[in-house]
Amino acid sequence: MVVRDVTGTWSFQQDNGFTVKMRDIEQGQASDQGVATLKGDATTTGLDGAVTGFVDSQSITFTIDWDRSGPGQGGRYRGNFSVVALDGSSVLSGSTFDLDHGGKGSTATWQSVGHTFRTRAV
Repeated sequence: MVVRDVTGTWSFQQDNGFTVKMRDIEQGQASDQGVATLKGDATTTGLDGAVTGFVDSQSITFTIDWDRSGPGQGGRYRGNFSVVALDGSSVLSGSTFDLDHGGKGSTATWQSVGHTFRTRAV
């Protein structure tokens, strides 16, 4: 089994103009099902947040608790990896929705920029 390696620092651009920088992303040991936890920090214009989530070989789901205001605040992000190179490295694209309004607030699509993601064995 393999999972995508999302450790370190990388960014993604949202279609609403915001660029989010993921910082110091750490990835836990993958489970027998090939799912690893992740945690770290994120920043964008005027906001700083805590990142928690999950990643496997095909997708990623994470929450950014903007301004670290507690559960149910911030945004939920889901994305899929698309292979872009012969070595199997990929980019990420997905969508997000605003948790502050019960998922009924703002939404945006996003895509990673300037970084590719490789797999690592579990």
